[in-house]
Amino acid sequence: MSALQKSFILSCFHRWSEWRRGAHCVWLALWLMLLVGQPIPAHAALQFDVFLGYDSKVREASWFPVTCEVFNDGPTFNAVVELSLTAGNGMSSEQVRRVPMEFPTNTRKRFVIPVFATGGRFYQWNARLVDERGKVIAEPPVQQPQFVAWEGILMGALPRSFCRGANLA
Repeated sequence: MSALQKSFILSCFHRWSEWRRGAHCVWLALWLMLLVGQPIPAHAALQFDVFLGYDSKVREASWFPVTCEVFNDGPTFNAVVELSLTAGNGMSSEQVRRVPMEFPTNTRKRFVIPVFATGGRFYQWNARLVDERGKVIAEPPVQQPQFVAWEGILMGALPRSFCRGANLA
């Protein structure tokens, strides 16, 4: 066997081993694309917002609305919206308002809870969304309204629907 034949055989062998290594890389790349390309389940988004009074202004010693908005992008569930009052000294109110609701998939619900503002200026309102098992699903930040004196004038408007603002024409 001549040196030329030996070098030809060796070069063929090297090419074959490189091709096999390349084929393994191609197969590995295909498997990774298959695994990574699978749809990854997205986590459902839940949005829970609370709006106090009229643009966060509340008249002392009178009724005012607490508007809650829940957007459910996940599966349907039943929950209770709890609204409670906390005094400035950290003491919690014994009156907790509970509103049971059903939240279907891909829906946005807005509802109003009428509450009474006592005379204190250092109250904070806490809201939470609690599921049927008692687990807290969402809890927006604590809100403290801006109080208007009881003898002051506060004008507000409640539309029939939340879709559009007042038409002053």
